[in-house]
Amino acid sequence: MSAAPPDVEQQRTALATDKPAGSSSNDVPRLTDTWQRKSLADRYLPANRVVRYLCLGTVLAVIVFLITFLVLWFTAKPLYFGLRITSRAMQRWERDRTRVNAVFPWRFEMNVFNDNAFGVEIQDLIVTAKFTARVGHVPFGTTNNCNPACTITSLPVQARYPVAPRTYILWVGWDLADREQAAAVASLLFLCGVNATSLPSRLNNPAKLPANVSEPDAGLVQWYLDARRVSGLFGLDMTPPPDRVQNWTEVRNNKAVWAGGQSYGVPDSIMEVVCPESLAEPRGYVPPHILQLANLTRTVCEETGKCR
Repeated sequence: MSAAPPDVEQQRTALATDKPAGSSSNDVPRLTDTWQRKSLADRYLPANRVVRYLCLGTVLAVIVFLITFLVLWFTAKPLYFGLRITSRAMQRWERDRTRVNAVFPWRFEMNVFNDNAFGVEIQDLIVTAKFTARVGHVPFGTTNNCNPACTITSLPVQARYPVAPRTYILWVGWDLADREQAAAVASLLFLCGVNATSLPSRLNNPAKLPANVSEPDAGLVQWYLDARRVSGLFGLDMTPPPDRVQNWTEVRNNKAVWAGGQSYGVPDSIMEVVCPESLAEPRGYVPPHILQLANLTRTVCEETGKCR
């Protein structure tokens, strides 16, 4: 029998050794390229050791800054306001069409405390004093739409440093053609001793007048704040919506509200502010300036017919 051709013998040998024909250990690819053996630091950082340390330090500083920023921002606390009416003007009133205004402006005191680790600036702050009536919180005075002396355009508050109490002008007056403001005048007169039957007929509504003057919340002063902008960390906006100043125990760390400091937890009574004489006398005593306000209110209602 003749021998097999050489190529058939090679195939048999390859199958017997379970190894591809013509393969050898020198044919196995090796990772001999220099760039493949380099570490990540060698690939992306400069070769100079000083420059490399500077790059690493910069990256670390950025990471620390971002973490600190996020912690400060998401744990930010509200501003705490202390507000109270410090002095009443000479008790004289005047009319302007359907309005009844105080002849002289009143004054209130305000201080602010910032418990954050960064400074805050309040821009174009509007302060409004209201008092509790049967229909809700009705207006007493405001810094809005007042002359430039009333405007609080800018109020910087340093970090963890209270702003010393400052005195501002509070403009007191009501438009009797507005339902809410007319209710405020009627409630104020009633709280200060004016009999309901002495009020103009349109203001003599038992459903809107205080039910009981001796109730703890009758005539309590409530403060409302509204700012165009409150700038916080790096000028970021942290402006709360227009709202009532809430007791500090109710807000905790909610930076989106207006809060009142601990020492101002109990608001004043509007009677203590406007007519303290009536509190010292039996019910039914009406101070002279309250009588003037009542008579002026009746005149406006009768002559204009626009009392609400």
